[in-house]
Amino acid sequence: MLAKRFTNRLLLANLGILLALLSCGGLALSFVLGGFLRADFRTQQGYRVDKMAEQLDSVLDEMNSLSISILASRRISDIMLAIPRDDRNNYFLINPATRYEVLNLLLSYTALKPLKGRICLVSDKGDLLDLSNQQDAMAFTKAELSRITVTREAALGDEPKALLPPGPEPWSSRHAAVIALVRRLQDAEQRYGWLEINEQVESLRWIWESRGNATPARIGLYDMAGTLLYANFNGAPSSAGELENARRLPSGGAMVFMADLANADWRLAYFADSKSHELLTGQTMGILAAILLAAFVLMALFSWLALTRVTRPVRKLTEEVRGITSLNQDFRPPDLRAPEEVAILAGAFQDLLVSLRREHEARLQLQGHEMSARMAALQAQLNPHFVFNTLTCIAAYGKKRDGATVQRMCKDLTAMLRYSLQNSNELATIDQELDQAEGYLALMGKRYAPYLEYRVDRCPEASRIPVPRLLLQPVIENCFVHGFADTPGPWRVEIGSRLQGINWEVSVKDSGGGMGADRVRHLLAEFEAALAEKSPSVFDRDFSRGKLGLLSTFARLRALYGERAAFSLEGTEGTGLLVRIGGPHGLA
Repeated sequence: MLAKRFTNRLLLANLGILLALLSCGGLALSFVLGGFLRADFRTQQGYRVDKMAEQLDSVLDEMNSLSISILASRRISDIMLAIPRDDRNNYFLINPATRYEVLNLLLSYTALKPLKGRICLVSDKGDLLDLSNQQDAMAFTKAELSRITVTREAALGDEPKALLPPGPEPWSSRHAAVIALVRRLQDAEQRYGWLEINEQVESLRWIWESRGNATPARIGLYDMAGTLLYANFNGAPSSAGELENARRLPSGGAMVFMADLANADWRLAYFADSKSHELLTGQTMGILAAILLAAFVLMALFSWLALTRVTRPVRKLTEEVRGITSLNQDFRPPDLRAPEEVAILAGAFQDLLVSLRREHEARLQLQGHEMSARMAALQAQLNPHFVFNTLTCIAAYGKKRDGATVQRMCKDLTAMLRYSLQNSNELATIDQELDQAEGYLALMGKRYAPYLEYRVDRCPEASRIPVPRLLLQPVIENCFVHGFADTPGPWRVEIGSRLQGINWEVSVKDSGGGMGADRVRHLLAEFEAALAEKSPSVFDRDFSRGKLGLLSTFARLRALYGERAAFSLEGTEGTGLLVRIGGPHGLA
């Protein structure tokens, strides 16, 4: 009792020291890991805003390249320069051929990249031609068009091009928000108009919508002075002061990351959701705490197992004994560190298991010998029965036929008897059984000529499969004794063999009186009852005086193959009977 109390106190002291060490180590590790996660979050979000700025720059660069290609088109400049002045009519509307020519030229420049906005060409005389994949273009008078021209000229100033921040598009009825690039149409001598290429802001959502995120990133577009030009969410800082405060003091769970654009005097602001970072940090800390707790529990468990070292081997030995469900199952010895008494007890159980296994094997061997004896008994009963039936056939034939034929029939009988008696305890092959059956049918054919016809189909693959001797003889005799007894000729017997997978099958079909379904079920039930434990005397019955029939074949198949033996009867009254027998190849 005193030793048990001392062990418990020592265990509690060790657990207390372990808990203190794990707590201090966990706090230090959480501090380091938290700093690493914060730095990684800032790095990842900075990379993301740089990537979005790079993609937006790429779009602006494509717009600029397209405008330069249009400006460099000699054919477009010739058409724009040749437009006559007309204060009322749009030149492109009253000259459709020229309109289609210019549209085709513009389409050739956009063939490699689908147009997601609009291209507008405006001559210095106020003639408009636009290209878009939308069906919302508006019609303008020259007076209305001049007001738009004034705003574009003001944006251009003395520059050859100007980039307009996101704003409503004046060319469509939807007035969707677009980013527009305006460029003067001019050559070395004169100006002949201007062009505008715009991109719908809606088509740029792929830049700030990540495939793996359920919600798009919150972004804002600012000029260099910090004025808000566009934001895809409400509540974005609208001035430089508000933006700077948001960067220094994150509010609403958002942290601001900035990136300058290379193709415009704009800045892209990304308002990252710091709540997801805090959630990830909390989950990581939770996992760390769970790991530390699991480590503490494991150490406590190991300490407890050390105290239960004596009782544990006994418990395992008990479970091992209870888990034995088969004599073929191995018995695992106890741990080498178990007490000596447990090892002695385990050895006794092992000796008992070996003794039971030997007794079981001896019993199985005796059962095999008994089964062989029963098979030999059935075989011995078949031989006189077979001789009696065949001699009766020859005698009946000899009363009305010549002696020479009877002599040949006796020779055939001699050959058949030699087959049935030679090594009668050994198995035959399917081909040998078919030869025996064919010889017997030849004898019966002489007796019942010209009423009997027969055919034997052989399967080469199944020819050498071992089967009991005289397995088919009772089935074929049954055709004459029962099948053809009350049926006028002609008669027909068909025998066939085949191999299906690992199972062989031999079928015997006659054209006799057949058997009803009720009679088939009753006969099979009698066979099963005869072989069941409640009626084991089937092996002791005397078949020497006849009436051997199908029961002998059924009994020998079941004795050889057990439940895997195949035996079936198919037929109806007046149409003959089909008998199928078989079993697994390789178990004989």
